[in-house]
Amino acid sequence: MSLDSHTVDVNLVATRLWQSAIAVAICLIVWQLIVALVDRVFARKFATRFIPRAATFGSLIKSVMAAVTLVASVLACMSIWGIDISAAIWSAGFITAGLAFGAQSVVRDVLTGLLFLFDDIYEIGDTVEIVTIVNGIITGTVESLGLRLTVVLDD
Repeated sequence: MSLDSHTVDVNLVATRLWQSAIAVAICLIVWQLIVALVDRVFARKFATRFIPRAATFGSLIKSVMAAVTLVASVLACMSIWGIDISAAIWSAGFITAGLAFGAQSVVRDVLTGLLFLFDDIYEIGDTVEIVTIVNGIITGTVESLGLRLTVVLDD
């Protein structure tokens, strides 16, 4: 066994480390710009309205964008280090499809919550009347509002 078979090209490793650091820094900068943009848009759009609604939308968009930039950063680093990312992309697609089929009710609830928030149907403090199959008509005051859950206190 010769020493030459275990040599590491220091310049190549240094170049890849530098490229990885730049890729991560770019992803962090992009994420910070998106966070600032979301804060600015929602602060302007909901300046005269109820602030928790803006916080709900803003936190949702920030969370999604954080996940997207994290995945982009990891994939960029994998590509820089010479790891084939096509298998990772295909796997992510299959995992996403499987989660989508398995979590249909969660996705339906989140989409319904988004529609309630976007359409501005009701806000915290409003009195609502809900028609149910089991209990008939329930009247109450909206206590809290989220993407998946609206709490109504029965009057």
